[in-house]
Amino acid sequence: MIKLIVFDLDGTLADAKKIYLKQYKLMLEKYNYKISKNLFKKHFGKKLPLFLKILGVKRIDILKIRKEINKFVIEHYKKIKLIPGASSIQGLKQRKILISNSMSNFARLICKNLKLRFEKIIGGEQFNRKEQEIKKQIELYHVKPKETVYIGDRAEDCDYARKAGCISVLVSNKYSWNSHKKLLEAQPDFLIENLGELKKIL
Repeated sequence: MIKLIVFDLDGTLADAKKIYLKQYKLMLEKYNYKISKNLFKKHFGKKLPLFLKILGVKRIDILKIRKEINKFVIEHYKKIKLIPGASSIQGLKQRKILISNSMSNFARLICKNLKLRFEKIIGGEQFNRKEQEIKKQIELYHVKPKETVYIGDRAEDCDYARKAGCISVLVSNKYSWNSHKKLLEAQPDFLIENLGELKKIL
């Protein structure tokens, strides 16, 4: 019996990909970084500081870019829309928390605007590795890993769930940050197109 559901935010519940993608590219161009499309695509979705570091951005520029993107998101968070089917999660009886790579203040603003309610919202600045944070929350909620589901939209989300010992559910649709093929290759426990399908799994 599933007792705890852990959600990712961007690409899973909120359609933020276009906004982030455009802004990231603009910032890299502004600071004269030419990044290969393959490298950008492979790591897009990771925590911003780590993402920029992998792309070879200098530390001093990472701080500047991060500051500008943070400002941009706060000013434009209302443009981020709810992914179709995401509102259905409010009808689930299990306890629900959110663990996002986005900053916690952004995640709270977005959830408030989209009318998404969680017992707890944990932002990227509050943890180092997502699988460790999932494990921590499993212990805090006094549930077993196999009584916990982690839901995301990237292949890495499946890895996080696997390392935490919980059940993995990946959402594959046009809002996901990874392709359907890549999500399939990750071999999640469940692969769905719409969050409305969750009731069948739970």
